[in-house]
Amino acid sequence: MYARNFVYNGTSLSSLDSNYLVAAFESDAEDEFNMVSRSVGRSDIRYDQPLTYDYGAIDEDVLTFDVNIIKNSDDPITRSEMRQLVSWLMSPVVPQWANFTGCNDDYFNDLYFKGRFVSARSRNIGESRKIAATFTFENIAPYAFTEEYTYILTTSNGEAATTIENYGTYVGKTVLPQITIHANSTGNVTIRNSADSSQDAFSIYLLTGQEVTVRDHNCFNGSALFPFENLNNYNWPIIKDGNNPILVTGDATVTIKTRFYEAIGI
Repeated sequence: MYARNFVYNGTSLSSLDSNYLVAAFESDAEDEFNMVSRSVGRSDIRYDQPLTYDYGAIDEDVLTFDVNIIKNSDDPITRSEMRQLVSWLMSPVVPQWANFTGCNDDYFNDLYFKGRFVSARSRNIGESRKIAATFTFENIAPYAFTEEYTYILTTSNGEAATTIENYGTYVGKTVLPQITIHANSTGNVTIRNSADSSQDAFSIYLLTGQEVTVRDHNCFNGSALFPFENLNNYNWPIIKDGNNPILVTGDATVTIKTRFYEAIGI
C-alpha cells in the first residue's frame, strides 16, 4: 500500500516533525491482498449420507495489514523520530479510527478502519540500507467501514420520519447504529425501522430533558448504564441492507450516527 498520509487516533502522519509517507516494499508482495476469508459449517459425509448439511458461513478472522513508513527523502528514520512514531501508534490500548488518503489504488480510498497497532519493527531497505518502520494494524472486524453518517429527527405533532440507505457493500450484516434520544417532554419515545420485520419498535420512557444514548446493545445516561426498568423492551434498533424507513414517535430529538460495512479488504 502507498499513501501520502493517514490519520490514527486523531493525529495525522503529515502533522509529525518529519516528512513521511506510507510505502509498499517489493518484498511484501504488493500485488497480493488478503480479502475476506470465510469458513463454512457443514456436516460430515457418511456412507448413508452422501450430501452434507450446510450450517452457514462465518468470517474466519479480522483484517490485519502492515503500514510501512519511510521518509519522503533519502534520509533514514532517526532514533528520536522512531520514538515519536512508536509513541503515536503503539500507545492506544483501545481501538481507534484510522483512514488513509492519497492512496495508489481504490482498495483504501474512502475506507475507515478501527483497531490497534499490535507490533512495530524497524527495517533496512534498499541498497543504501535506509531505515524504515513497519507497524502491523489489527482491525476489529473482517471488513472496513464507511465514513460516519448522521441523521437528526425532531418530532413534530408527535412524529418524525426519514429513510436511511445502507451504503455498505458487505451485505447480509445488520448494523447497530448509535442513537442519542433527548426527551422534550415526559413520556414514551419509540423508534421503528419498517425494514426490520423481526421485532417490534424500540421503546423507552424518559423524563423531560433526559438524554440517553443507545449503542452496542446497551443504553447509557452519560457514562452510566440507564436503568433497564425504564426500557419498555430490548428491541435494539438495527439497520439492514438497502433502504430503512425510520419512524420516531413521541416528543423528542433523536440523533442517529452510523457507519456501514465495506467488503473491500486489504
